[in-house]
Amino acid sequence: MVLRPQGNLIPVSKDGNFTVANFEGGRIITNYFADHIKVEKQNGDIVGYGRRDSENLELEGLPPTQLDIDHTWVHTSGLRADGKRFFITAWGSKTGGQFKFADVLIVDPATGNQESFVQFNEENPGFNINFISSLTEQETPAEQSKKPEYQMAHGGKVTATAGNETLFELEVDGNPGQIIDSKDILNMVEAHGKVVAGSVLGFVVTSSDSAMWETTDEKYSTFLPIMLKQEQ
Repeated sequence: MVLRPQGNLIPVSKDGNFTVANFEGGRIITNYFADHIKVEKQNGDIVGYGRRDSENLELEGLPPTQLDIDHTWVHTSGLRADGKRFFITAWGSKTGGQFKFADVLIVDPATGNQESFVQFNEENPGFNINFISSLTEQETPAEQSKKPEYQMAHGGKVTATAGNETLFELEVDGNPGQIIDSKDILNMVEAHGKVVAGSVLGFVVTSSDSAMWETTDEKYSTFLPIMLKQEQ
């Protein structure tokens, strides 16, 4: 497979550096960069579209082992009514750093050129992201399905606004059998599906390449051995 970036390397949340979790006497920070990509076979046939991530966690101070750093993350791509292709990533934490961000990339398929690219995070006045679960799927264990941290694993709506502007409104749904449960290793559920309805920067979505999302119920103790080893 060949991964072809669609636009420049993205420093996530504007500069690639943000706080994942705060605690008394320190914090966990990340250096996060990403590419929106087209996936091709060696002969040039298009397989699909997605996102490639690169992230590094760094520790400042010694946090309590029960620090909670949950987040929900959604990435989608597809076509708008104007014929332009969109790539969207929306991320919001539930605890810890309380960070949230979104990036919206518009590409003209006719030329392959980047049409526009906008990024927002919690530093922008009036910026907000909402994840509204549909709870139509029940593939995760019953005890996990009841946790709000896991709700987006079953699909739902993702909306982002900046002041009076609606950046996007998307309804995502999972493909049967595509919900993956980490079985308590990271207390994380991931899913793959598609956008079934919505709009992006004022244009109706006409088709979807894919949608990927994960939602977590992470305790800091999960990462403690790895991060302490990094610090040595």
